[in-house]
Amino acid sequence: MKPRQRYQWVGKTSKEWAGLTRHFRENVQECSRAGVRAQSSQIRKIAGVAKGRADSQRRRVQRFVKQGMAMGPCFRQWTKSVLKSIKAGPITLVVDETKRQDQLGVMLVGIA
Repeated sequence: MKPRQRYQWVGKTSKEWAGLTRHFRENVQECSRAGVRAQSSQIRKIAGVAKGRADSQRRRVQRFVKQGMAMGPCFRQWTKSVLKSIKAGPITLVVDETKRQDQLGVMLVGIA
């Protein structure tokens, strides 16, 4: 999937995520997009490529990371969206998570 298609897919599918606020979904969308563009999980690099002024985006990402929301509901909704979009039978998901700090992890999910 090309980056532009991925951005549109995240925007469309995240509207269906139950149990998450609109504000949280928007932050997930923007951080995901910026992380892909930055090819990094460092807050300064993510903020540097996000829309708007880098210093404002850095503070936004820092607040988002520090809010301490449980990521379980987000991961469940994300997985449901992926499964719905590929319309496949039983599959195996391969998950790789890299912890950057106690509060921040970057997760890559693939289909085997």
